[in-house]
Amino acid sequence: MAYEDPLFSDENKAQTGLMKFNKIGDAFKGTLIEKKKQKSTFNSGEMQNFYKFIVHGGEYHNLDENKQLVDTPVSLAEGSIVGLWGKPQLDDVLLTCKLGQIVGIRLSARKAPAKPGNYPTNVYWIYPGGIDPNYMGQGAEDMPDKPDFMNE
Repeated sequence: MAYEDPLFSDENKAQTGLMKFNKIGDAFKGTLIEKKKQKSTFNSGEMQNFYKFIVHGGEYHNLDENKQLVDTPVSLAEGSIVGLWGKPQLDDVLLTCKLGQIVGIRLSARKAPAKPGNYPTNVYWIYPGGIDPNYMGQGAEDMPDKPDFMNE
C-alpha cells in the first residue's frame, strides 16, 4: 500500500521550472530572489546569467512536440518558483535589480532574424517595481559564495 497523506495531493505539488516566452503577450510578475552565472545547457556550456523569481502571477504558452504553439496558456501559480535564462536585453535591466525587487516581464514583439535561418529576436518589456514587503532575504544573497557580479 502506498503512503497516503493529504500533503501529497496535486493541489500541494510545488510548481517550479523555466519561464517560457513562446507567444507575444506571455508574461509574469515575481520577486527576484536569485541571480547567478551558470553553465548554459543550450549554448554549449557557456556561462550565462540565470535568475529565479517567486511568482506573483502570469502565464505562458508551451510548444508541442512539433514546436507548434499550444493554444491553452499555462497559468503560473502564486508562490511558485520560476527560473529565467538571461539574454542581453534582459540582463541590461535585471542585473541592476536588487534581490527582493518585484519585476514584471512581457514578451512584446519578435523581430526578424539578422541572418536567414536563425530564430527571430524576442523583444521584452521589463517593468522593475518596488521591494516586495514579504521578501525575507531568501535567495542567492544569503549564499556565502555568491557570484562576483552580485557584489557590484
